[in-house]
Amino acid sequence: VQAMRGVWLAVVFCAVCARGWTTPGRARAQVGATTVEADHLNYDRREDVVDARGDVVIRRGDVELLADEVRFERAIPKALARGNVRLRHPQGDLSASELDLDLDREIGSIKDVRITASGNYYSLAGDLLEKLPGQVYRIENGRFT
Repeated sequence: VQAMRGVWLAVVFCAVCARGWTTPGRARAQVGATTVEADHLNYDRREDVVDARGDVVIRRGDVELLADEVRFERAIPKALARGNVRLRHPQGDLSASELDLDLDREIGSIKDVRITASGNYYSLAGDLLEKLPGQVYRIENGRFT
């Protein structure tokens, strides 16, 4: 979750000063060390929501998030990545069909998850991985190797 906070910085920045905008075609936003790329970026000021769709790539330092679509609700703040979700991090890689995180409360869920530690020392997979309050995790149909 800590690594995810940095990744979402660019999505948040896209919404800070905008009154509401849509960017058709391949769009790119750069905020310091964070880059957001997508086929379509949209900010809805009234709802305070940023949507990125189509081959979304969010990079911050050596962390990279890829997904078919990402939605960021600034007021909560909540992030939802769907479709071919991959998170690449020096400590390992994560793949999933969906990643749903409440960034303030540091809770969330990941569907159809597979996590592989760098060097292939171990892997964790399951139908659903949940991060609950505190250091509590729950996994459905989990496998650890």
